[in-house]
Amino acid sequence: MTILVAVVVGLVAGIATERVVGRRAATADAAVPTQAAPPPPRRKRRVGRIVAWSAVGLVLLLIAGIVGGYLWANSIFQKIETVDVSAQLSDSPSGTNYLLVGSDNGRTDADQREGVEGARSDTIMVLHIEDGEGKMLSLNRDLWVANPATGENGRLNATYNAGPANLVQAVTENFAIPIDRYIEVDFVSFG
Repeated sequence: MTILVAVVVGLVAGIATERVVGRRAATADAAVPTQAAPPPPRRKRRVGRIVAWSAVGLVLLLIAGIVGGYLWANSIFQKIETVDVSAQLSDSPSGTNYLLVGSDNGRTDADQREGVEGARSDTIMVLHIEDGEGKMLSLNRDLWVANPATGENGRLNATYNAGPANLVQAVTENFAIPIDRYIEVDFVSFG
């Protein structure tokens, strides 16, 4: 669609320029009656100019689109909040393990979480990628595990109350799954 708009804009600009230049030449010729009128411009030159102006317009529009898209994407990526859990991350002997967490961490409207305290991880999954193939394991949030922060037993999603690093440590210690990377998606990400 943008290419079509660029071509039309280029054609209109080329035709308008050609008409203005042609009028000026005709007015200048009428003012000097003693000189012979120059031969009319050949059609090939006019078509060539239209194509050239259309190409210039298209290139400028393409450059503007690329720059605008880059700036927009960069502004979106700058808003992504990062969490440091590097102390709890380890290297898997083979492949890469990602802990994927979908959370309701209480950063939504106060009306939506009235009477609710703490953060909860509603979805907990481990994604293992090795040799270009991926396998996924979903961990039930209600599994009864030892909480590394308190030393007490409780639900897996309750370990997130002490932070993402505690959840990573709980998964590593309770399931013997070394976690290499941590990815969290919350309700703010969808807003």
